[in-house]
Amino acid sequence: MGLGRLALELGQQEEARPLLQEARAGFAALGLANWVASVDQVLARAQGNVLTLEGLAAMVRAAREGDEDAGAQVWTLCEALVQSGDSDYIILGGALQAVLTGEPLEAAFTALPDDVRDTLLRVLL
Repeated sequence: MGLGRLALELGQQEEARPLLQEARAGFAALGLANWVASVDQVLARAQGNVLTLEGLAAMVRAAREGDEDAGAQVWTLCEALVQSGDSDYIILGGALQAVLTGEPLEAAFTALPDDVRDTLLRVLL
């Protein structure tokens, strides 16, 4: 991951992506969810992507519709949110994990701020 991060810092996104993808695959194979989440954040930068609430909700929707890859990715992202130490992110990650495990949306989203809940419901319904 270090070489991928260095390539990214040097502005070499094309060189960074395969290095980061390889690191991600290795961490995933070892079951190191925290490291996978870290690599995902760096990969998002390398790809010029910034994950939005709508994007996260779209991944949850895809997972609920049977997309296993989206499910694995969004679960990892939710784990990172839960472990972030930020109370808002912890609540959001936990709520989305509850939805991924089958809890009804309204029940899972009770602790979320109204604007966040409304955005998630708009995308998920």
